[in-house]
Amino acid sequence: MAGAGGRRHSDYEGRIVRELRRAGALGRSEIVRRTGLPRSSVFAIVTELIARGVLVESHEIPGSSRGRGRPGTTVSLDPDSGLIAGVDVARDTVRVVIANVAHQIIAAGKTGVPPDRSLPALVTAIDDLLTELRTRHDIDAAALEAIGVGVYGLPGIHGSAADDLDALIEGLGTTFGVPVMVGNNTTFAALAEATWGAGRGVSDQLYVRWSVGVGGGYMLGGHVVQGSHGFAGEIGHVCVDPAGPECTCGGTGCLETYVGASRLLDQCAERGMKLENVDALVDSAKARMTVAYDVVLEAAERIGFALAGAVSQLDPARVIIGGELGQLGRPVLEVIEAQIGRRSMPRLLRAVEVVPAELGVNDAALGAVAHVMRHWGAWPRPDRRQPFLSPKGLAGDARRPYCLVSD
Repeated sequence: MAGAGGRRHSDYEGRIVRELRRAGALGRSEIVRRTGLPRSSVFAIVTELIARGVLVESHEIPGSSRGRGRPGTTVSLDPDSGLIAGVDVARDTVRVVIANVAHQIIAAGKTGVPPDRSLPALVTAIDDLLTELRTRHDIDAAALEAIGVGVYGLPGIHGSAADDLDALIEGLGTTFGVPVMVGNNTTFAALAEATWGAGRGVSDQLYVRWSVGVGGGYMLGGHVVQGSHGFAGEIGHVCVDPAGPECTCGGTGCLETYVGASRLLDQCAERGMKLENVDALVDSAKARMTVAYDVVLEAAERIGFALAGAVSQLDPARVIIGGELGQLGRPVLEVIEAQIGRRSMPRLLRAVEVVPAELGVNDAALGAVAHVMRHWGAWPRPDRRQPFLSPKGLAGDARRPYCLVSD
């Protein structure tokens, strides 16, 4: 019985620590609710972990609601016990955030993607940016415990770092001497919104990043949906017109070919309004300049049309629209919401919120941090002597190249 009790205690402890990794600071009652563990066990184990220095206790954020009695407190993992770096490798920009295990952001910065786009140059650019951030914020290099990296594009399609993730993992692992976990940056952005942003507290949600390209990430039951090959959520490659133009993915009539920013810029030019880039398009649409505004709203209708099918199949409570074009707010969101309501089993009269993303340009880098927090070892921290984790070592299946740790 003593052995069984010890195993149960260890299991409870692990579940509490994992939930704090996932969510950040929580009150004891919230830990009980999230883990489903006995209240008495949670309170006793949290007290023990605080005494051991694994957890720290702090007062709740001023203004948070609480009942009578002593001031409410939250607990979190010790912020001094290690740092995680999150990297977002986008088409033209590399962004990095550094966070501690208590979900506090310590530093953030960006740099350009190297002109030759080679993996060695990319690894060097990430190393240079991390070194700059460590120097600027007086961060001990030895405190870095793991790195999460989100990359754009699909393997063999977009000519991105996704084409050779093994080399990216090995390059970063060798350079930094810590575990490296990689995945799609849009999926990571979805995870970030679920952890810190517009999706916090919502178990079932769809995220769409509307920018130069169109990507998505789905959360069901609080878990990222990966798919058999790691490509779930690619809403941009849903066919909306079988007779439409060819897409880089090899299909025809994909949503991205109609609503990606490059196509919208072409449409504006065809109607007599030449704009240089997606930022100019967003600014013009915000100013309600007729051509840009009409083009964007027409594209929003197509996005709503495509999302209606996903809503019918997955039944989310919330749809989150991110990316530059998602910043246009209610006019765009209302069009998407109306299309979903009209085309996704309208007689059910269900409520599906369509809301803007909240985390801005660092969302994918933050999501890479959240991904590592969810999966990076158990307590205590992993063996730092291992220089990097290979895809097979992480997933156990080298055929799933694009999310090397399943959720």
